[in-house]
Amino acid sequence: MIIKITARFSDTESAEFTLGRLSETVKTVYELRLYYDTEHDGNGLANNIFYSAKNSFLPYRSRESVSFPFELDREDKLYSECFVSVVCDSDDVEQIRSIVYNGGGFDVDV
Repeated sequence: MIIKITARFSDTESAEFTLGRLSETVKTVYELRLYYDTEHDGNGLANNIFYSAKNSFLPYRSRESVSFPFELDREDKLYSECFVSVVCDSDDVEQIRSIVYNGGGFDVDV
């Protein structure tokens, strides 16, 4: 069965490292995504980065993989944390959960 796992990270560096490790070590990962907010010229950017996986059967959709701007009237609208989603087989849940926790992830939801 195919499932989706989400987790939060305190910074993008640890999230990207963990996604790289998942891509290398887990046999059946179908999709990896990273969501985070940034600021540029007073505008907020909601980033949705798609990492393709070796076994991906899901079509790549560029419109879902770009940043979109939003107006910033207060800085606290930006999330300081980033979010990760992983689409995989249910057999790999425990291995993925372990890698995410070891990489600094928290609030893992299956």
